[in-house]
Amino acid sequence: MGVKIGFIGLGVMGYPMAGWLSKAGHSVTVYNRTGVVGQRWLTEFSGNIANTPGGAAKNADIVFICVGNDKDVLAVTMGSEGVVSTIKSGSILIDHTTTSADLAKNLANEARLHECGFIDAPVSGGQQGAEGGQLTVMCGGSVEDFAKIESVVACFSKAVRRRSFSSFSLFSSSRRISSSRRSRSATRNWTRALNAFFFAAI
Repeated sequence: MGVKIGFIGLGVMGYPMAGWLSKAGHSVTVYNRTGVVGQRWLTEFSGNIANTPGGAAKNADIVFICVGNDKDVLAVTMGSEGVVSTIKSGSILIDHTTTSADLAKNLANEARLHECGFIDAPVSGGQQGAEGGQLTVMCGGSVEDFAKIESVVACFSKAVRRRSFSSFSLFSSSRRISSSRRSRSATRNWTRALNAFFFAAI
């Protein structure tokens, strides 16, 4: 049986990711800041479009966020028409955005206040991986929340792994550095973090 999903952000990654969820039979409602992109998505996939992030999140069992940076995440979650204004108790918020460790912690606390779960879930694989449904997703969150979302995230992934928030801080820090500097050193740090994560998870 399909899950009710709200998907925020239809960029080069989010567009195909939301598409895979739709093709898997889930009920997907999308939101994108540029409405024409959402309309184009509807010509390719089955689903609905919302006029606000809160509209996409309303009644959803799982809400995915895949936008640009910390500022964008705050705009779609905490704004007057953001996700937290409508998200229902018992649902799970998943953030795929490359954001800071502090924001991930704040989102987890905000979700808790609304009696919701939260998964911090950076991805590896790029646009090609998203389009091919072959992303690697690293999930920071509780065992219970991960169990609820694992099979759904697998719709666009080749590997989905979980670590606790304490051990997951390594990845939040590494991806923050990679995002801000875009340096070879940061890329090496990110690669080492990924390797450490998967060897520990096996």
